[in-house]
Amino acid sequence: MRPDSIISSLAGTYLILNTTILNNGTPATDNFVWGTSLHGMISYSASGYVSALLTTNDARFLPRNLTFPYQEGQPDSEWALVGKHTLAYAGPFSIDPSRPATIDSGTLVHGPLMVCDVPSYVGISLHRDYTMVRRREGVWLRLVTVNTATTYSEIWFQRLD
Repeated sequence: MRPDSIISSLAGTYLILNTTILNNGTPATDNFVWGTSLHGMISYSASGYVSALLTTNDARFLPRNLTFPYQEGQPDSEWALVGKHTLAYAGPFSIDPSRPATIDSGTLVHGPLMVCDVPSYVGISLHRDYTMVRRREGVWLRLVTVNTATTYSEIWFQRLD
């Protein structure tokens, strides 16, 4: 399958539905990054760009008194808490040419990232195994990441457009 055909089939905006994180094969119901729940969106363009926003939905990590732009008197510690539990990035994406790929499954390469809220991520590439599920009721995208030798993340998204 041609990479441009796969990229075209992925193009769209997706909303996070569900997240599973396994540490040593055990489900992590209270992950140190996302807390008890993750929410966010990811968008893929037909021209080969990705934009992602992932953040916790756990009230412990979301001080509700913060505003944007920030106001004097809002503690840096509260802003740091929000930053520790958010990942936002954008850049090109492609299909990993070293792995088999179809419209329904393969490996995506997000990057090299052009923009990221984590400065050390600018210029790097993130690999995500993908699976597409298409039904009359809608389209779902599953992204899988092996974060470390013992941590596995699986995120399900529903296509919005």
